[in-house]
Amino acid sequence: MALSPHMEMYLKAMLVLEIDGGPVRAKDLAAKLALSRPSVTKAVATLARSGYLTHEPYHHVALTPKGRQLGREVMRRHQVLRAFLTGVLGVPAGVADEDSCALEHVVSRSTLTRLTDFLAFLGQCPQAPLEVVRHFQEVAACKDTPCCTRCGLDKLVAPPLPEPETPLSKQHTRF
Repeated sequence: MALSPHMEMYLKAMLVLEIDGGPVRAKDLAAKLALSRPSVTKAVATLARSGYLTHEPYHHVALTPKGRQLGREVMRRHQVLRAFLTGVLGVPAGVADEDSCALEHVVSRSTLTRLTDFLAFLGQCPQAPLEVVRHFQEVAACKDTPCCTRCGLDKLVAPPLPEPETPLSKQHTRF
């Protein structure tokens, strides 16, 4: 059963609380997620029935191996997305955290793999691709014209979107 983004957030929060130390209570989870205790209790019961958590009322909540594995996957997606947003695009950390939190639930495995490979490439390629990243960040942050004395770029202008290979009406979209 695929979990909703909301339920994945519970697993990620549980993992963070466990890493921070000690047993986790439903009220700790409610505080971490800024949700009401009744909402957390309901979600914990659902996750326990699905085998992601163990929980007995008025006792601690614990991730099962299945829940810990999915929580780690969600955390990894968040970390890769955050690293790309902050390290490559120069997005401020707070904004990158919020955006990563939203994107981590919808990014495909193949896109995440490609992002991970790209980040590894930037860090390992001897041809200094980090200079291109730094140059992009300078130009993107520029408020003056011309933005760049090295390449003469006045400002960034988004290119026109390419024509889709398949008509939009036949493309898979998620709403």
